[in-house]
Amino acid sequence: MVKIMNKRFSLLMLLIFCALFLFSCGKKTSTVYFLTEYKVEEYCGNRFIVSKPDCMIYGVLDIEGNEIIPVIYNEIKLLHGKGRAAELTGTRYFKAKYKNTYIIFDYDGNIVCFLGS
Repeated sequence: MVKIMNKRFSLLMLLIFCALFLFSCGKKTSTVYFLTEYKVEEYCGNRFIVSKPDCMIYGVLDIEGNEIIPVIYNEIKLLHGKGRAAELTGTRYFKAKYKNTYIIFDYDGNIVCFLGS
């Protein structure tokens, strides 16, 4: 019981740290690890592109550590919408690569479309 509470406290502290210091999008400036041993590669708001360093697969987690996009992809990039409409709506997408197929996800992890290689 104590170990579970310590893990929850550690996760809560990590989440508070992220919420306070990571309000904008960008590349990592320091190494941050989730308790799940994922490494943060890039962030945008409360979404984190993470990797498993031992097997170089990527996914997206939210600020609470929940999987938004499963950690199974060869590559994931953050895409920003362009133009004034995108600035007003904050349109953001993720482009994931799995083998020779690209998949576009919205900010909530819903599949928008599939693209060939």
